[in-house]
Amino acid sequence: MSGKNKNGAVTSPLPYCLISVIAVALFALLRQTTDVSLWLLAAICGAGALLLQFGVWAILKFASGSSSALSQEAREALGSQTYGILAEIDTPVLICDRAGRVKWFNRSFSQASGSRITTSAKHFSDFCKIDLSALRETGEPLFTEAFGTPYLVRAYEVKSGTSASPLTVTVWENRSEIEALRRRMRDENLLVAYIAIDNLDELYQYVQEKFGTASAQVTAILGEWAKSVGGVFVEYSKDRFIFLFEASHLDTFIENKFDILDRVRNVNLGDGGLPVTVSIGISATGKTLAEKEKLARSALDTALQRGGDQVVVRTADGNEYYGGRVQTAQKQTKVRARVFATKLTEMIASSGNVLVMGHVHPDFDAIGACLGIARLSMYCGTKVNIITDFSSEDVKKCRTKLNAVDEYRNRNIFVDASEAQDMITSETLLVIVDVNSPSQFEAPGVASSAPNTVYIDHHRKSGDFDSDKASVYIEPAASSTCELVAELLEYAMNSGSLTREEADIMLAGIMLDSKQFLRNTGSRTFGAALFLRKEGATSANAQEYFKTGLEDLTREAAYETNVAVYRGCIAISQSGSGNNIAVDRVAAAKAADKLLSVAGVAASFVVCTMNDAIHISARSTGKINVQLIIEKLGGGGHFEAAATQLRGMTASEAIKRLKAAIDNYLDENETAL
Repeated sequence: MSGKNKNGAVTSPLPYCLISVIAVALFALLRQTTDVSLWLLAAICGAGALLLQFGVWAILKFASGSSSALSQEAREALGSQTYGILAEIDTPVLICDRAGRVKWFNRSFSQASGSRITTSAKHFSDFCKIDLSALRETGEPLFTEAFGTPYLVRAYEVKSGTSASPLTVTVWENRSEIEALRRRMRDENLLVAYIAIDNLDELYQYVQEKFGTASAQVTAILGEWAKSVGGVFVEYSKDRFIFLFEASHLDTFIENKFDILDRVRNVNLGDGGLPVTVSIGISATGKTLAEKEKLARSALDTALQRGGDQVVVRTADGNEYYGGRVQTAQKQTKVRARVFATKLTEMIASSGNVLVMGHVHPDFDAIGACLGIARLSMYCGTKVNIITDFSSEDVKKCRTKLNAVDEYRNRNIFVDASEAQDMITSETLLVIVDVNSPSQFEAPGVASSAPNTVYIDHHRKSGDFDSDKASVYIEPAASSTCELVAELLEYAMNSGSLTREEADIMLAGIMLDSKQFLRNTGSRTFGAALFLRKEGATSANAQEYFKTGLEDLTREAAYETNVAVYRGCIAISQSGSGNNIAVDRVAAAKAADKLLSVAGVAASFVVCTMNDAIHISARSTGKINVQLIIEKLGGGGHFEAAATQLRGMTASEAIKRLKAAIDNYLDENETAL
């Protein structure tokens, strides 16, 4: 009769009796077929039988789930009936003391562990990475991976008759089927993507006869891409598409760095090889299909506002960006400018007052854009104030010139951040110009308090820029914000409404950001300059704002004499400590511009130590997107010009981080040069 002893070991005599019978039969057989002496043969068969019986005993003892001493303690704690149930159930069970030392595990646990776990394992942590004390204290089941299988582990405390401290009974629920179902649901989750061809309208005027062919080529490439993953691909408007696909394919797209951008870029128009580009917005989050559609549309808007030729993936943690290697083609149509000019005029006219601000350390582009919006507000009869830094040298130059204008001489239009905070009412309209990151706002507190906000900028939209609740006019292809504001004023006001001083400063802003009309300049740039010329601006007057003193020239020279070339095409310059943050920053920016004139240099980075911060100015000839590099360091800008400030580190540490960001960009964009 089979059974178990009080310690849980198998006590059936049948296996041992069978071994004895086999040993006797073997002895008789060998006695007839060999000449070995009787006593030696008996000794051999007896020893073999004993060894075999011991092996069977050990196997049966291991199968019982524990050593006899440990099983006895578990039996006393649980009671014989409960102990028997736990020993036989299919769910793995492991019993430990409060310190995590293993006291017993059942046959199911032994089978689940297989050859990975032996009786030499003495601690709960030998089986999984769950903190046993946390498992007991929370009272909630915890998820873990053990033996290649997902488990949900629960813990229960029981009192032991022989021990003062209670034992912990852990029950391991196999979650393989549930997790497999969850993975399947996640992989089959439907994602929404919006796709837009960026620049066919702009290229149409150059190569009209090839326009239709190029559009068909791009549509075919996108269609094949969608077909390869079994997705749904529909053109819902001219050169605009919606793409539905299963979430399991998103990881593949990311792993391939959305090579669809490269495939589309290979479609060229005209003898000059003008590339066609697309922008894609994907929603990888959202509970309903309608919510996913809305987020995907917003992601596409972000991609377009960042200059196009890129993919923006909206996740639960924020946006992820891919691509963005090609300089944005300047748009020829002014339809959007005309529509936005009408909208902005209506918003200003219906507001109680208008506040205008740019970025910290304002330059002529930011100041000129603020003045343009201020003049439009005066034209609409709405009270306006410009929030600015009175210590800025550029602001001082502009205010000196503006003293010749009655509105600026007799009214306190310029205010600081604290004064502006007191001017906010429920009818206040805040217009923010020439800045794409909240960390660079002239008055972040005002920006967070204003009930109505408008953004006008030419920088590519940054990752921390939340414009969902504001009116946005962002054109990364524009040379400057003054160019955008000049276009708006041309549609919104009568000719001759700007003063000569305002027009001069706005023209200086365009000249500053376009590098005297040498970079990122298109027909719309010259059109804006022509408008300002009609309003009284002259190049000679605008050039007066760029004159510098001998000390400033010396500062610039300090950067230009300490230059190293990195990766064969990147110029990195460094200067010592500076005391005047604004002056040193301007000198660094000018030095970065001049370094681009060196043969073989595709991008330049000037590192300046200013009090407790490390300032980095970045410039590009158009081959390298310095915005993507600077964004990795927490800054922003646009394709050819960007900047950031790093704190809590030395200049050498900042350069090390900068080089790592450059390496990352060049490794991901091997064909950038």
